[in-house]
Amino acid sequence: MSQEKNTSPTKLCPVCGTRLNESATRCLVCGTELDQKAETKKTPEVRAKRLPEITLSLPAALGILALFLTLATVVIFLVINSGNGTEVAEIMPEVGTPTASPTETTTATITLTPTPYTTEIFAQNIKDFNTNYAPFNFDIDQLREIIEIQLLREKLVDEVTQDLPRTKDEVWARHILVETNEVALEVLSLLEEGEDFDSLAARFSTDESNREQGGNLGWFDENMMVPEFSGAAFSLAEGEISEPIETTFGFHIIQVIGKRVSQVLPSEFTQRQQAAFAEWLAEQRNTRDDIEINPNWDQFVPNTPEVPQQYLAELFQLSQ
Repeated sequence: MSQEKNTSPTKLCPVCGTRLNESATRCLVCGTELDQKAETKKTPEVRAKRLPEITLSLPAALGILALFLTLATVVIFLVINSGNGTEVAEIMPEVGTPTASPTETTTATITLTPTPYTTEIFAQNIKDFNTNYAPFNFDIDQLREIIEIQLLREKLVDEVTQDLPRTKDEVWARHILVETNEVALEVLSLLEEGEDFDSLAARFSTDESNREQGGNLGWFDENMMVPEFSGAAFSLAEGEISEPIETTFGFHIIQVIGKRVSQVLPSEFTQRQQAAFAEWLAEQRNTRDDIEINPNWDQFVPNTPEVPQQYLAELFQLSQ
């Protein structure tokens, strides 16, 4: 069945290009008024070309954006490596790219090379020593004798004090110090009635160093207090309160808070070593009659020529 062609005359809207009947006075699409007389002349048909529409999804758009950024990064990298880094460095701050902060330049240190101590250097040192001390009738052999005696003494000290304990007993105590025995007994009576030790210390104690701290003495060993005080404190059990203890300071009411065994510090142990050795040496001198001690030994030591203090200091260091 053939389609019948429309042979009636038509015309085009000059605005939107819509085909209208020749007798139409107004465009039904855009509403433009048509001049019928002007339209009597047949004008050529003009059709505008439409651009193709491209529709992208969000993931596709992001992928294309990432591709462009990657390509831009590669281009910048290639430009920097090709020697045009200066121009790129000038452009980068303008687009907000952070610039690298300058790093501190370190100065190389000089490594010292030690000089080997050879037998030749040792022989020269001995020669110089004998030359310097010759005016004082002192030579390297006498120095060796001094050092030998010092070493023997150190060995003897270690042998004599080998059983010296490296730990010590300590107590933690507090006290209330008063002037008379009567006041001490009053304080003791108040404690037995349940009065607070801290309050009584602040009220009665004459020890200004700790009365406001409840008479707290902290930790101490038996050598840190006078013998009467230490003897009483170390004989008490934890929490026990003493009877009035008289010392040269007055009358004490003592309470032991704790007991422990602590390690002796190295410096304190050295002092104990020397004290124990001195005591042992005194006993040896008192029990033997073949030891002669001349208290006026300094009268037999020549004092001329006078030895410079520098040399005396060097000898002292060598003997240590």
